Amino acid sequence: PFDDLSIQWFVTIGSNLFVVIAIQAVCTFALPVIWVLAVDPVTRWCKSKAVMSQKLLNQALELPDWTLSLRVAENLVIVFCVLIYSSGFPLLYPMGALYCLCSYWADKYTLLRGSRKPPQYTKKLLESACFLMPIAVLAHLAFALWLYGQQELFPSEWGSMLTFTRWLFGTTDKQYVDVVDLFQQSGEDVHHDYFTSYLAARFLDLGRAANEPTLVLCLIMVIYYAIALVFSIFKPCLGFIEAGIGRRFTRLLQALGIQVEAQDTPETLTAAKARIQHEGKQQLISYQLWENDRYDDVVQGLHFHPSARAVKKMQETTLSCPLVGLSEAVEDGITRIEDAIESSIARVAARFEERAESMVENVVETAENVRARIDAAMPKFKEWGMRNRDEGQRAAEEQSSL
Repeated sequence: PFDDLSIQWFVTIGSNLFVVIAIQAVCTFALPVIWVLAVDPVTRWCKSKAVMSQKLLNQALELPDWTLSLRVAENLVIVFCVLIYSSGFPLLYPMGALYCLCSYWADKYTLLRGSRKPPQYTKKLLESACFLMPIAVLAHLAFALWLYGQQELFPSEWGSMLTFTRWLFGTTDKQYVDVVDLFQQSGEDVHHDYFTSYLAARFLDLGRAANEPTLVLCLIMVIYYAIALVFSIFKPCLGFIEAGIGRRFTRLLQALGIQVEAQDTPETLTAAKARIQHEGKQQLISYQLWENDRYDDVVQGLHFHPSARAVKKMQETTLSCPLVGLSEAVEDGITRIEDAIESSIARVAARFEERAESMVENVVETAENVRARIDAAMPKFKEWGMRNRDEGQRAAEEQSSL
C-alpha cells in the first residue's frame, strides 16, 4: 500500500489507472457503434425468422432506444477521471479532447442510424450534469495541490501562502520537519501510528510556491460556492439580493454584446429545405418516411402517399429549435392566458364593486336605524333617571325625619 503519492505510485498505480481510463473512454463510444453496425442487425434478423405475424415482425425489427441518461452518466465518468488525474497525467488532456470528438460523432451516428425516435427530453438532466462539473474542477484542484506539494516529485520553496496555511492547519515548521523525517525514515508500523500527524504536516505543503496559483483558485471557488450555498438555504430572506445581482450581471453581459440565452430562429419547412439544398448539405429535417429519399422504394412498396392536407400542414409548419413551431405556440398560448386573466380580473372587480356599494348602503342604513332607536329611547331614559332621582330624594328626606 502507498501512504502518499510517489514515484512508485505513478509506476504501479498511476500507469494502470491511465490505461483503465483510456480503455473506458474507447469502449464508451466504440461499443454503441459496433452494436449498431454488427450486433443489432444480426439480432433483429434472428428474431424475425421465428415470428409468424406482422405485429410480431414489426416488434422484432424495431430499433432499440437511445438512452440519454446512460450516455450522460458515461460521459461524466470520463470527464471526472480526466479532470481529477490530469494534473499528474498531462496526456489525459488530449485524450479527453479526442474522446469528446469521437463521442459526439458516435452518439450522432447511433441516434440517427441505429435508434428509434427518441421522446422529447427536458433540460433537467443536462442541467444536473452541468451542476456536477464544478465538483470535478474542485477535485482536480485538490489532487493538483496534493501532488505539487510532494517534495520528492515537485520540490519547491515555501511561498507567500505559508503563513495562511500555518494558521489554517495549525502546524509549525518544526512539527513539519520532525514528522516528515520520521515518516520517510521509518517502516510501515510507524507509518500507521503517525499517519494522522503526517497528513497534518503534508497539508502545510499547500503553501509551497508551486501551489500558489492553484491554492488561490481553489479558495476563490470554495468561497463562491459557500456563498451560493448560503443563498440557496436562506433564499426566502436573501432572494432579493440574488435577484438584484443577477439582473445587474445580465445587463453587463448585454452591454458587452454577450448573448445570455439562445433565441429561436423560426422558418417554414419549405424554407428550411430550400436553405439546406442551397448549402449542399445531406441533412434530414423530418422523421416522416416519405421525406427521406433513401426510402422511396419502401414508400412505393407500401403504397403510402401522404394526403394533400398533411403535405400542406408540413409545408406551413414553423421550424424552431428545439421544437417545431414552439415559439408561435407559446406566444399564442400566452396571449390567450393574458386575455382570460384580464377578463376574469375585470369581472371580479365589477362584482366586488357592486358588493362593496351594497355593503356600504347596508351599513349606512343600519347606522341610521340604530341612531333613530337611540333618539327614541333617550326621553324614556331621562324620565327613568329623573324618577329614580326623585325617589332617592324622597327616601333621604324620610330617613332624615326619622
